[in-house]
Amino acid sequence: MARPVLLRVFAGLVSAERLDRQTEGLRQGGVRGVAVARMTPGVRIVAIAASALARVPAVAFVAGLAIGNGLFIAAHFGLGYLVGEPVLAVVGGGLGPLAIAGTGLAAIGAAGWVALARRRGRARGASTALGSWADACCPACLALAAVRLGN
Repeated sequence: MARPVLLRVFAGLVSAERLDRQTEGLRQGGVRGVAVARMTPGVRIVAIAASALARVPAVAFVAGLAIGNGLFIAAHFGLGYLVGEPVLAVVGGGLGPLAIAGTGLAAIGAAGWVALARRRGRARGASTALGSWADACCPACLALAAVRLGN
């Protein structure tokens, strides 16, 4: 149902045939494909629209969405469980000032991200730029980017 709308949105950017070629793996992957896409940093945001373009059946999409999101959240909880205590032991009572400094730096970075998006003349709003900033702050995303830059 969303596919015709998305095809109209992308009409000037890419052909329907190219979209079909690029979404074929997601279509064939079904539940597993959607779940893996929703667990993958950098891909998880577009996985929903890509599922519509790939004509993933609704049952497979909802099951993959639930599994992928559940595992993604569980991984973050697990990471906090494993790393949380050692971080508190190292930081100790300095966690408050560290959190305030981190929040301040994040706010400065978000403002810079929006300013750069506007300067480059991108036709997107501040909420989209801030959404991209939030994805860019994901520790897994940053680790993947660091590994990719190291190669």
